[in-house]
Amino acid sequence: GSDAPAAMRVQAMGEKGYGLTFRRDGFVWGGFIDGARKPVGALVKVPGSGGSVGKPSSGWNRSELAVIFADKPEGGDRWEIRVGRAPTGAVPSATQVVPLPGGGPGGDAFAPDIAGLPDGRWLMIWTEGAAGSRAVRAQTFGPDLSPLGDPIALSPPAGNFGQGGIGIVGGYAAAVFLSKGSLGFELWGSILQCG
Repeated sequence: GSDAPAAMRVQAMGEKGYGLTFRRDGFVWGGFIDGARKPVGALVKVPGSGGSVGKPSSGWNRSELAVIFADKPEGGDRWEIRVGRAPTGAVPSATQVVPLPGGGPGGDAFAPDIAGLPDGRWLMIWTEGAAGSRAVRAQTFGPDLSPLGDPIALSPPAGNFGQGGIGIVGGYAAAVFLSKGSLGFELWGSILQCG
């Protein structure tokens, strides 16, 4: 490609090596690196709608790699979230739109992150809403990406929040995100128990 790779993300997968995702020339790409940090196979384009794509992220649930990113279809008026999953060692060959659960501000959905839980479930975080009044929400999904339980509002009901990230330790998840105030940005966080 003509553009330099951007928004690189490396996902550690224990003895299986590392999954790599990045954005280049308007597409999301994925590949694998072994434990000795040597490439395994070729880079693969992760399919989206064919429109604009945001920064990709990835998660690993001990058996599959998930790749997630914001996607704005060509001619579309809002951003949505797409996610795909594939067995460890493979890059997703298809993605699906994640329907936003009710109870949030609606509108654009972007800046997603996903983490795999030790029991095979997934935890997803995203930014939702219109400019100036955005919220950060989370949802647990089954191994097949079907929603489990109710979504969680991580940010307070009023404000401008976004750019969340997740880290998993055992049965707990740490979620961090930014709050934009009149004097600049603050880092906010929350601990979730994934029981």
